[in-house]
Amino acid sequence: MNTPCIDHGRKGDTCGYASCRHEGKRTSRHVVALMERTGEKPNGRVARHRCDNPRCINGDHLEWGTKAQNSADMVERGRAAHGSRLPQAKLTEEFVSEIRDRLKLGEKGVYLARQFGVSPARISEIRTGKAWRHA
Repeated sequence: MNTPCIDHGRKGDTCGYASCRHEGKRTSRHVVALMERTGEKPNGRVARHRCDNPRCINGDHLEWGTKAQNSADMVERGRAAHGSRLPQAKLTEEFVSEIRDRLKLGEKGVYLARQFGVSPARISEIRTGKAWRHA
């Protein structure tokens, strides 16, 4: 990308995206910018930011894609919430490290589950690496 990002200049939502009225309905400003650049409507597609800046409405930084492609971008670029960043998380990376250490020392998963307020199944998933692989 040889051009700088163009900030939409609005407050935006909690993720930085802003919306506006377009053809009688509320639409994301970056979607409108891409429609103006390409002359195409979304038709089930999403506007993907190649610049990874949700505030950007530079049509040159946007491209049409699927929700799956957009989700893959999020994971590839490290923006996917996981571990303690998930709103429902009961554990932190530090707790998981402690759990693993204590399991290696022979403590029972049932006891650790009770102590950390999670299910024995979650402790088992931590032990086997099915959960909290990143920690």
